[in-house]
Amino acid sequence: MQFKKGSAPPASSVFSTSAPQHRNLTSSFGLSRRREIAAIWPYDRLMDLHSTPQANDCWLTSPCFSTNLLVMFVRTVLLSISLSVISIAQPAFDVASVKQGGPVRPDGLLDINLGSARHGTVTLSNTTLSECIQYAYGLTNEIQIAGPDWIRDRSFRFEIVAKAPPDTAVEQLRLMLQTLRKKRFWLEMHREPRKLAHLELTVAKNGPKMPRPEGDAPSTRRAYGPGRLSWTRLSMDRLVLLLSRLLKQPVFNHTGLTDAYDVDLSWQPDEVPADTDAAPKPDIFTAVQQQLGLKLAVSKEPLDVLVVDRAEKTPVGN
Repeated sequence: MQFKKGSAPPASSVFSTSAPQHRNLTSSFGLSRRREIAAIWPYDRLMDLHSTPQANDCWLTSPCFSTNLLVMFVRTVLLSISLSVISIAQPAFDVASVKQGGPVRPDGLLDINLGSARHGTVTLSNTTLSECIQYAYGLTNEIQIAGPDWIRDRSFRFEIVAKAPPDTAVEQLRLMLQTLRKKRFWLEMHREPRKLAHLELTVAKNGPKMPRPEGDAPSTRRAYGPGRLSWTRLSMDRLVLLLSRLLKQPVFNHTGLTDAYDVDLSWQPDEVPADTDAAPKPDIFTAVQQQLGLKLAVSKEPLDVLVVDRAEKTPVGN
């Protein structure tokens, strides 16, 4: 039986349980119904709008169609369960506040907190989105983050306070912060390897020269700035982070040292003219080896870069 294009066939001829009666999608369901099916049906099972049905194509008849509906239903249920599991598996804070802007001092300067975690509370203040991502993923630098210019613009800065149970590990807090970024900023990223010059910190031939801290005193900064780094009870992960900021390039910890040390480092920075009246200071590479018993070397191995594909300038409300 033939039907004119766009006309509706008798109801009894659409899903017949007798011999297969092949119907074109347009004539059987109309174009709108075809679009509905196309949205949920496997692409390779859809017939072209103007194609001629084949002799063995029975997917529009009642037995085949009902079977495919069952398969679709099962797939939908499994997908819902999978998404629920993924949602549950993503760690999240008990409570979190994400606001635009941040406090400004009376002199117009900003107090910036690039990320701290104490007793389950994560705090960032006056940070750019790039700096927030850097802390959430434990990066020592911003070179490994790519995206639109505004993510590094201090005009778009954020104040974040997020709380979890006091005994939550820092690594878990970072994962929670990653989840928070995605939800509040609609953040979408991908990774790609790029060749970027960076530095690697290893132990020198004769071993470390740094003294171990005495007592239970907390880590304390004594001096920090261009050409100077003095810190008590400093881990190697923290050391490479501080060096990355001072040297403005990535530094990675390959020392294998897990203990904390008292670090006292002095060198002649490239961006500061040398004092001709004082004793000459070594460059950073010589200073690290002579004063710390470590070795700083240049490497050009590819690094993973986080590329921001999408992010909202205004975070979703709390």
